[in-house]
Amino acid sequence: MEIDLSELLPSGDALLIVPPFGGVDRPSLALHLLQACAARAGFRTPVFYANMSLARLMGDGEYAAVCFGATSALLGERFFASWAYGLPPFGRDDPTIEGSINELSTSEAPASLRLSPEEFRQFERRIGGWIDELASAIAAKGYRIVGCCSTFEQTAASVAILNAVKAAAPGTLTILGGANCEGEMAEGILSLGAHIDYVFSGESEQTFPQFLRDVFAAFPDAGFRPRVARLVLGWVFTHPLRPLPILRW
Repeated sequence: MEIDLSELLPSGDALLIVPPFGGVDRPSLALHLLQACAARAGFRTPVFYANMSLARLMGDGEYAAVCFGATSALLGERFFASWAYGLPPFGRDDPTIEGSINELSTSEAPASLRLSPEEFRQFERRIGGWIDELASAIAAKGYRIVGCCSTFEQTAASVAILNAVKAAAPGTLTILGGANCEGEMAEGILSLGAHIDYVFSGESEQTFPQFLRDVFAAFPDAGFRPRVARLVLGWVFTHPLRPLPILRW
């Protein structure tokens, strides 16, 4: 049975997304902590597990074959390379050539998670439709801000999703944070030419709620345009944990 993604997205001021290929067996402590910090500041920021949505489309085993494939293969990044950066499928050096993708994807995975090169190609071709459907559902909800969290192999997926959201709803403010945005990597993210308005670098339990306050106070209506300086700097593992809100699952 097909599921309307818009029915899975609750209303809110901002949407935080867990992108593929994050594991579907664990919640995002980071995004739910930011959700709690935003709630304390008076904002509704639901968390959507886009990784679970894609896993449903692909199948649990097939999704796991990519998620837990050989780290050196960067399959999670390759799967979204075409949709994020306009590259050929799987990037410029297509690992499906001569079946090499089979080695890359299974060297660290059990036999039950192995996929053929053609199966990888088939799933990669379906991702574009899934991205468009997700972006349309997000745009229909009218979120002022949409953000992704990138850790491990989630950067290309984040870029592809946020690019599609910006195309579907140009007035939406797009943000990206996570471990892949630490330090100099944040500058690298900004250099990609993606449609990401702000990159959060460092711990964001204070900067994210303040960012929400600033945006909604200065720009109460849609159509906000970011300032030139698009890097939001937070703590670097020095802030005490006691003042942080308690997570309620």
